[in-house]
Amino acid sequence: MTDFTGRRPDVEQVTRALTGGNGSALVISAVAGAGGMGKTTLAVHVAHRLAAGYPDGQLFVDLQGAGPRPLGARAVLGGFLRALGVDMATVSEELDERAALYRSVLAERRVLVLLDNAASAVQVRPLLPGSAGCAVLVTSRARLAGLSGARHLGLAAMRPDEALVLLAKVVGEERVAAEREAAHELMRACGYLPLAIRIVASRLAARPGWSLARMRDRMADERRRLAELRVDDLAVEATFALGYDQLDEAHAAAFRLLAVPNAADLPVPAAAAVLGVTEAEAEELCEALVNVHLVESPAPGRYRHHDLLKLYARARLEGQEESRRAALDRLLGHYLAAMAWIVDVMYPGDPVLGTVPAAGPRRSFADLDAAIEWGQVEEDGMLGCLHQIAETPGAALREAVSLLDMMTLVFDFESSTTGYEQAVERLVAAAADRGDRTAEAHARRKRGEILYARRAAGAAAEEAAAVRECPDARPADHACAVNLLAMLAHDRRAHDEAIAMYHEAIETWRALGHRSEEAICTGNLALVLAEAGRGEEGVEVAELADGITRELSGGRPNPQILYQLAVALGAAGRHAEALARFGEGRAEFRRLRQHAWEVLTLRRMAETYLAMGRPDRAVDHAEESLAMLQEADQGWMRGKALAVLGRALHGLGRRSRARACLTRALAIMEGQGLPEADDVRALLAGLDSPVYCSASEPQV
Repeated sequence: MTDFTGRRPDVEQVTRALTGGNGSALVISAVAGAGGMGKTTLAVHVAHRLAAGYPDGQLFVDLQGAGPRPLGARAVLGGFLRALGVDMATVSEELDERAALYRSVLAERRVLVLLDNAASAVQVRPLLPGSAGCAVLVTSRARLAGLSGARHLGLAAMRPDEALVLLAKVVGEERVAAEREAAHELMRACGYLPLAIRIVASRLAARPGWSLARMRDRMADERRRLAELRVDDLAVEATFALGYDQLDEAHAAAFRLLAVPNAADLPVPAAAAVLGVTEAEAEELCEALVNVHLVESPAPGRYRHHDLLKLYARARLEGQEESRRAALDRLLGHYLAAMAWIVDVMYPGDPVLGTVPAAGPRRSFADLDAAIEWGQVEEDGMLGCLHQIAETPGAALREAVSLLDMMTLVFDFESSTTGYEQAVERLVAAAADRGDRTAEAHARRKRGEILYARRAAGAAAEEAAAVRECPDARPADHACAVNLLAMLAHDRRAHDEAIAMYHEAIETWRALGHRSEEAICTGNLALVLAEAGRGEEGVEVAELADGITRELSGGRPNPQILYQLAVALGAAGRHAEALARFGEGRAEFRRLRQHAWEVLTLRRMAETYLAMGRPDRAVDHAEESLAMLQEADQGWMRGKALAVLGRALHGLGRRSRARACLTRALAIMEGQGLPEADDVRALLAGLDSPVYCSASEPQV
């Protein structure tokens, strides 16, 4: 084909398979892939490339295996024998006799046999020559595992650069060069599927007045995308239908339901939840769909649809909203069960599952490390599920807010709040639309905490105050709102106000029996006492909090409370003890992959070394803290770390760099309205004076 493009590794692999025989056995190359993936185009290209090596010719047949009536081997053999010059008047109608004659005719010839669009190995076997001088190239949608001796190639979508070249060959390089960005986006919308690209390119070639951006915009609506991928007798949707229509009901239902989640891919347990079957049954269904290339397996035990196949599968679910909603609710239940296990281990003694059905699914892990590893992989999938629940009328909204709540307890959302902000905004809006005041209060409380994490103090205070006054809020949400207001008061250095509200929150947690929350809130109280100059009292309170968590967990400390205790110890002048607690806490934060907490701990250790008169060690820890932050992050954590580094550098006499660090810190703090900006401003004003460590620090 004149516009055959790319596929160099695939072409080379098939070519090697067909030319690398040892002369003693028939060579077979089997190319499998989804509809529209370009299997036939690739096979014909390779056949033309190898024509000289098969001087006795080539045999080609479309076996129509993707359709409802695949060609029978007996009829195909009749056609082949005629093509080979056999007088059909003397040929038997029996399949075995025709196959034997076919092999006999080819015994002394070198022929390449191209069997396109095979249905199965059973259909192909009678069509195989017996001569080692021949070769067979087979294409199919399903992997022909039963084809003995074949070398298999699974054909995937094109690479982005290959897709652009194919587009340019059809519409012209000038048009693609003039709209490079639109061309990339258009190819992405095509899922890099060769058939889709050819259809789009043909439509553009027939409409020279259309810009690529116009075609891209027409493809932007996912509900219309498949309708746009149609020209003359070519249609992506029709190609997909050929494979889908051959599925039995169980596999067709699995194909449809696996497209419901927005996750990039699904592991077997999540797939089982979506399908409402056991894990063994889910894996069997998924593997069967992989075999016919209606589902992909990017890694062992994980499954996904090609983007366009996902749209096709979702279109097959239209009018089945109850099935879609049930699948989402089951997936949510799967995530809730897993997160509940993690939270119970990390925060023992808390009835955190107030809105999780007691009879729901249960999930366990080998240990906390395995659970955290699972969570790191599935975090984006869970956030996607929350978006979908918010958009789906009748879905389990309260449970969705509970999942978000647990995720923020476990994951390092403070380092990048964007995904969490988007999810909580949708949940708040959905709860308001449905008139569920309790779910709305829960979601608004969580929104306030996320806003606080990025130091949007005013907005966080509005959320907390609204939840505190809401009569429909759960007691736990009321206590969290009070704790958040106390944290905000602490940041303003309104110590007495913060202390009073922490006591209020602690009493509520104690009454509810939430021992871990009681302990963490008690640790927050220790922080404000330390900052208020009551260091030893802060140590006593923090040790009380530490004792609660160790009692609940059989002696294992909570790293957040170790952090709180270390801060109080530092404020009491017990610096060596503080460093020891910081070190323990840092190791656990690293284990739990709580990046933001480790950054905070490093910066606190730098402050402690400053107070001990070790600016050299302070510089090391402050720089390590900064190195862990993303370069684009100019948030409060970077500002505080720069301030400590500036003070430490000044202590080493490196005044020029100290001034640069403090100047950057001041800009960040002023931009976020942090009261610590006054401290940094004073330091800059007196850089030639001795620098002292400040005990000031926001609490947990």
